Amino acid sequence: MGSTGYDVRIRAWASGQYDWFPLASAVSAETVEIFRETALWDIDAAESESAADPVALVTSRLTDATGYAVWMRYPSSGGKVPWGLIADRLTPDQAAAYALNPQLQLNIQPAADRSTPPPVEEAAAE
Repeated sequence: MGSTGYDVRIRAWASGQYDWFPLASAVSAETVEIFRETALWDIDAAESESAADPVALVTSRLTDATGYAVWMRYPSSGGKVPWGLIADRLTPDQAAAYALNPQLQLNIQPAADRSTPPPVEEAAAE
């Protein structure tokens, strides 16, 4: 049986230490490259023999936007369910890659507007 793509893990800070978490299963080399270029944490990929069942996204469909952020749900800690930002300022195509056979709960949202507000004088003149 040949490879069906790549299983991908992400190394992130959780519960006071770095740990590896499964990110996606049986994705293409192109998708792995998108993860490597956009993730805020280290990415590791290995050939997969079969695709694991996907974990449902929190996001049911991507809202139309020009930029996206991806949040990952970390394991529960002390009764809390923490979320952490794993990718930011993604294009629509890059964001769609994170929705391909995810292996942990992700939330893909329009990215926050981080543009610099106009100076007070300009805003008041309008």
